[in-house]
Amino acid sequence: MRLAPVSALPEIRLYQAHPGSGLRRLLEPDDGDEGGAEPQPPYWAYAWAGGAVLARYVLDRPSIVAGKRVLDLGAGSGLVGIAAAKAGA
Repeated sequence: MRLAPVSALPEIRLYQAHPGSGLRRLLEPDDGDEGGAEPQPPYWAYAWAGGAVLARYVLDRPSIVAGKRVLDLGAGSGLVGIAAAKAGA
């Protein structure tokens, strides 16, 4: 895992999987598609595009979360929750 900035979110850095991280060796051999494709890293191992867009929205409009409690549920890396915390939630 490598600490890296998230695309379009320079104010947030996440530990993300990369080819040299060794994360693939932890995956089961049958975790790939039935067509023999390489297994994909877990959802939390990288920032999803949808989460990045929502995080950008929250960071650009901090008033929607400032002073509020935010639950980032089922969002992979927790990127939106991190953005909300940075925006004052």
